[in-house]
Order: sequence, then structure tokens, then C-alpha cells
Amino acid sequence: MKRHRSNLEEIRGRIRRSLSIISRYRGYLAKGASAITYPIVIRSAKGCRVWDLDGNEYLDFISSASIANIGHANEEVVNAVREQMRKLIHYIGSYFLTEPMLRLAEKLSHITPGNFKKKAIFGLSGSEAVDMAIKCVRSTRKRKALISFIGSFHGTTCGATAITGATSLMHKGLETLLPGVYFSNFPDCFRCPFDQEYPQCGLLCFEQLEALLDYVVDPGDVAAIFTEPIQGHAGVIIPPKEFMQKLSQLCNRNGIALVLDEIQTGMGRTGKMFACEHFGVIPDVIVLGKALGGGFPISAVVGKADLLDSWETDAEMPSLAAHALSSIAALTTIDVIIEEKLCEAAMRKGEYMLNRLREMMEEYPQIGDVRGLGLMIGVDIVRPGTKDPDARSAHKVCWRSWELGLITMPIGKWNNVLRIQPPLNISEEDIDRGLNILEQAFRDLKDNRIPDVSMESWLT
Repeated sequence: MKRHRSNLEEIRGRIRRSLSIISRYRGYLAKGASAITYPIVIRSAKGCRVWDLDGNEYLDFISSASIANIGHANEEVVNAVREQMRKLIHYIGSYFLTEPMLRLAEKLSHITPGNFKKKAIFGLSGSEAVDMAIKCVRSTRKRKALISFIGSFHGTTCGATAITGATSLMHKGLETLLPGVYFSNFPDCFRCPFDQEYPQCGLLCFEQLEALLDYVVDPGDVAAIFTEPIQGHAGVIIPPKEFMQKLSQLCNRNGIALVLDEIQTGMGRTGKMFACEHFGVIPDVIVLGKALGGGFPISAVVGKADLLDSWETDAEMPSLAAHALSSIAALTTIDVIIEEKLCEAAMRKGEYMLNRLREMMEEYPQIGDVRGLGLMIGVDIVRPGTKDPDARSAHKVCWRSWELGLITMPIGKWNNVLRIQPPLNISEEDIDRGLNILEQAFRDLKDNRIPDVSMESWLT
């Protein structure tokens, strides 16, 4: 492949309309509303492709942050929503029932893990659903304490932020968001906080959790433990199966609700409909969002029927929750995943991508680790010869990939992990095209051909 050196003026010319619109309107958008990665404005998207205002085409390797698991503007979803629009766009679900809402509640109770009766309640976003789950477990368990994990990301609403351990910046100036929230270490086996190796470590991270319950907060006061089966925002951190199973057993022994946040990991992303299936763990409550609506805003809390029905509340759902169009979109999304066998496809394609990325790791010392399940993959960028995170190099690789027509982005506790999460129905040809672009970016990084760039430099 031909080697590239950035021609910033040529690139500026390619995105002239995007730059103009951003310069004109970004002053009206709150600074904290968006962490803009690239100087483009998205015009349209279809399948695994995205186009900006200037007509430039990009291959989407992040699926709009795992929202577009079945691809952008999936035809089945578009047609189903169009048909529903002719009958009913929406009627407030906290006052009146609609058929799409009821059918979706039934469908989710059937496909979520657990051979017991379940019920559901709906929101508009994953963050909102996490807040609902917090209120539900505190009300039903008659306990107040909550346990979460360092590195976790559960959302941006008040309650979701309170149990998020991604960065102290999210809590800055807001404490105390919720009283009675405690954090423990999540097992990060690449960068173990105890400088140990699994399994010789004996799961020290789990022992720390047990110590928290022995010395800091009594288990009889804990309403729930919240966790992602795989920490996404932290950099695709996959715990040992043993950890998740011990966590489930601990909750069962102490009457603590296990709440699994599958907002990012659910809907086939990891090669199973829900990531907890990889670990053989059945939660009391599961929280869904992102890909559930096939691009439409909807979230859900699904849990044991007796638990949700014991919640002392009334008309809890927001006015636009269980929106008729979003509910139809969610029902169609589930059908597409099942009928097109996208879970199996995600596992097969993910294994191929992991193998190719690990081959690159042998060639490029900036790749410290490649990890993932299904099509939820993280590429950990380090200073060569160490495990020290290198956010600057990760940003350069992402930037060069964007210049060459691929959208990915850095995530992780140190913003040094490349997020690789393409739509589950991406073709093998597009997988190879995207991986070839990534490899070119790594080659250019190794040869010092990528300049330091920033969003601000494009807008001055």
C-alpha cells in the first residue's frame, strides 16, 4: 500500500462545507455537550457507511458508539417504522397502553437470560434506564447502598453518573450526587492494579470487593451491585469468567440485586444476544439501550417480575418513553438480529478481526494488546516495550484512519484504546478494507508520518 504523509491543506479543501457549518453553529452548542473527534458534520449514513456534508464517504468502525448494530438506516426498520407512522406515532405510555409497547415488553421478557417471569419498563436513553434501575432496587430491597466499579460507565444522568467510575471529571463540582455509593476494582488483567497475573493472582480484585463488604459497608445494607459484563468506555476490559460467577454468587448469598448494564454489550455485539451469556451469569435486572432501537431512542429495564412489581412508584415512565415508533423499531431490530443470525456472524467476524489485529501487533510495537468478544474489540496503544498507555499515538492512528476513510476513535481510562465496533452485518470485504486502512495508519505512525493535530487547529 502506498505510504501517505498528511497534506493538511488538501484535507481542509475536502471538508470545506463541514468546517463552515461547524464554525458557524458550534457557538450555540454547550461546550460539554459533545466531545468532537473529527472536523466533519454527518449528512447521511447507510449500512456501515457514513457521508459528511462534502460528500466524503467513511467506513464506520464504531457503529455510532454501538447504536447501529444492524447497520445505519436498516431497510427492515425503516419500512416497519414507516408503516407504524400511518397508524400511530405515539401516545403517552404512562397513561395509556399501546400495542408496540406491550409486544416489546413481551419480546424482551422472552429473549433476556433467566428462566423466570420477567417484566419491563421503558425509557428513552441508557442513562435514564440506569436511573430507573437504581430507584427500583433501592425501593424494592429497602436498602440504600450501591456498589459499582472503577472504570465503569453507566451514563450521564444524575444517578447514572453517581455510579460511574470512568473519570473524576464527571463528578467534579457535583458531589454528593447520591449517598451510599461505593466503588471496587474491576479486573483489568492487562494492567492489573495489583501488579499480578491471572489466574495466579487468586482474583485479588474479588477479594477487595469482599473486603469492602467486610470492613466498609455491610452487605445487608447493599441494594445492588451494578456492573457492565465487559467495561466498554474503559477500553473493552473483559473480566475472567470466574470473577463474574463469583460476583453472582456473592449477590445471591447476600440478597443483593445483580444489575447488569448491557447498554453497549447487548443486542448481539459480543457474539451472544447479551454478553452475560459468555459468563454463565443470570442477572436480577438487565439494562438495555443504544442498539435496542436500531437507531431510534429507546431503553429498557428488564428484571424479575416480583422485583419490578414491588417497586413503589406510579406512572414512572417519561412522556415519550416506549414511543410507538421506537418500540416498533426495537421489535424489528430484535427480529433482524435473530433471523439474520447476527450473533453468530459477530462471533465469526470478530475472531477474524482479532486474528488480523494480533498479526499487526507482531509488526507494530505500539500495539500493546488486542482484546475483544465478537465485534466488541479494543486495540491498546502503548509506548513500545512497555504497557504505558500512549494516548497521543492512539489519536494519531485514529486521525490518519479518518483521513483515509475509516471512522474509529480512542476510548479507555487513558484514551489510548482504539474502539473497533463495526455493524454486525458488515461484509468481509469491508472488514478487510477497514483493517487495511488501520494497518496503513500504524505503518505511518511507525515511520513518523502523522503530524500532531487537534480539532481546534482546524477551526482557526
